[in-house]
Amino acid sequence: TTGSACDCPNYPQRLASLIGKTVYNEGRGGSQAIRSVDKTKEVIDEHKAGFMLLLYGINDVIHSRNTDSILKALESMVQICKDNNVVAVISTYPVPIWGHRIFAAGTVRLNEGIRQLARAHGIRCVDLEYEFSNGRDPANANLPRADESLYDPDGLHPNDAGTQIIAMAFADLF
Repeated sequence: TTGSACDCPNYPQRLASLIGKTVYNEGRGGSQAIRSVDKTKEVIDEHKAGFMLLLYGINDVIHSRNTDSILKALESMVQICKDNNVVAVISTYPVPIWGHRIFAAGTVRLNEGIRQLARAHGIRCVDLEYEFSNGRDPANANLPRADESLYDPDGLHPNDAGTQIIAMAFADLF
């Protein structure tokens, strides 16, 4: 979100160009959902936005946070949005590859919980796991096969093409 991993425009900048609306980028590198719930209300109060795009969870997975705790934090963010008449849009995360593949199974579990959370609250879910995949992994049918052409060499962050895919996936909502 911050755009620090890719020497390219970040997806909020690209999204703004695609939809012709102001998009505030409040993403911070390394942010965890569990530690960012209070930030939700602060951002709403500061920007008076109509929509909030929530893309959290991978840093929690990397720091061995419990999936249920992550989902509880995300649900709190969604509820804060609802309580403030802001449309919450939640997103799954692209499944990490290469050096970060160790976090793939945890990300897939979290993503399924995010989809369930979206259904339970009747909110939109941008499925970046799907957007970044090419079907199922032949070595492990429980994991998606990632489209490697969308990742930076670290296997966690999107590259220029991946950043554009994220922006377009969110733009489809508008």
